[in-house]
Amino acid sequence: MRPTIPLCMILAAGPLIGADLIVLDNGQRIAGVLDQKVERLPGQVAINTGNGFIRIAKEQVKSEDLGYATKRARLKEDDLAAVVELAHWCRVKGMNPETLDLLKIAVALPGVELPERALHARLVDELKGPDEAFDLYLAYRSDGGKDPATIARLETLEKAKAVADAGPNPAAQNVPGLAPSAGAPVAGPVVSSKVAGLRPLPNLGDGLETRGWVPEALQYSNPVEAKVIDLTTADGASRALEITFKAGKLDKAAVRRNVNNLKLGVSDNSVLTFWAQNPGDKPINLSIAIKTGDKWDFHESPLMRVKPGDFQQLKFDLKASNFKSVETSWANTGKVANLDDIKELQLLIYNKTDGSLIITNMGFPPKQDM
Repeated sequence: MRPTIPLCMILAAGPLIGADLIVLDNGQRIAGVLDQKVERLPGQVAINTGNGFIRIAKEQVKSEDLGYATKRARLKEDDLAAVVELAHWCRVKGMNPETLDLLKIAVALPGVELPERALHARLVDELKGPDEAFDLYLAYRSDGGKDPATIARLETLEKAKAVADAGPNPAAQNVPGLAPSAGAPVAGPVVSSKVAGLRPLPNLGDGLETRGWVPEALQYSNPVEAKVIDLTTADGASRALEITFKAGKLDKAAVRRNVNNLKLGVSDNSVLTFWAQNPGDKPINLSIAIKTGDKWDFHESPLMRVKPGDFQQLKFDLKASNFKSVETSWANTGKVANLDDIKELQLLIYNKTDGSLIITNMGFPPKQDM
């Protein structure tokens, strides 16, 4: 005769959230957590009900409905399909922290799809705040994401960030996580006033380097940080972008700036210029990349070398025929498409070591000023 399981061990109304549920061939249901490590006889399963372990012959088990703890313990974290499947299972059950934990694993794996990246960004937004989600939203859109709700949320955050970047404004105080920070500008390195690049170029204003730059997603870049600093000269302060990067598994570190809202089209003045200083003791190889058009097509320039020491001016002619893209099979033999619709600028630093780079006076100066 098969043993009868005590009623106190049987789940009559349905499983607890996260619990395993096994159904016996006599119709009895038992909720708990299946434990493969506990001592049991061959051919048995053991389930922890919270009141103790029950050991049951596998032949008595008609079906199993596994809960989160068991599914998670059995999950292979390098199996993208399995990770994504479990993440969506958690989402349906309202287990958002668990969903976020799994999506964090998924987005670091090669081949993750845009819908999962959108959900990851939204959950980071919900659970950790818009500051941490902002870069994820930007990367999602940059890589072709078009989910209306996700894009609408990003546009809302961009408007709030623009207000915050412009300076103290009562309206910005009402946007969680995006209010302007208080305090004086961050002090930066002292440099010689003889460096011509520290004087703003005509009609350049603060330059494109002074706001909006963020690290590229870690699946595409070594660890990198971008922040605006003050350069102190004998002629006064000049703002600059400081990029600090670390060696990693990839061949480059990248930062990017969304310029879609600037409507940054290129006409006669097609040469992007800026001054760069390498404070280290080894040369730095640098390129720029541009994303254009409705599909945010990626184009990358040839490398330029930034030697250690003083500031040097770099020039990139966006109309030159030396950019690489998917259309050129990644050879530097093509032109940038849709220059009248630039969506994003990137700075790519090819690094095998840690280092930093300072960028100032970035823009498209009139030809007579170059």
